[in-house]
Amino acid sequence: MTPIHEIPGQVVVKPDLWRIDSANAEEFRKELEGGLKKALERRPHPRLVVDFANVNFMSSAGLRQVINVQREAKTNNRIRGGMILRFGPVSKRIQRALDLAGFLPLFKTEDLDTSEEVD
Repeated sequence: MTPIHEIPGQVVVKPDLWRIDSANAEEFRKELEGGLKKALERRPHPRLVVDFANVNFMSSAGLRQVINVQREAKTNNRIRGGMILRFGPVSKRIQRALDLAGFLPLFKTEDLDTSEEVD
């Protein structure tokens, strides 16, 4: 089960899965949607952050879930700026995979090493 934390101004989904692949992509999607639902309950400006600090591998099945929930978050500007993806040292492979697939520009990203946005 993925922890969903509510902190001032944002809802943070932090998958506790080392790998996200076809075996657990559906579970991962449900957890992302749970975070999205909680974020939408926050007003006036909901913010959803997905923290991949503990995730070492994500297959195309996992990437597809991230893209689908991002699309849902941005529908009618439901989430201010869509989801924010947060990467730590372990999850740099996922960040590179999103970049190589051409998806990284669709998201705002943060680097846990510096707590600054990554361009």
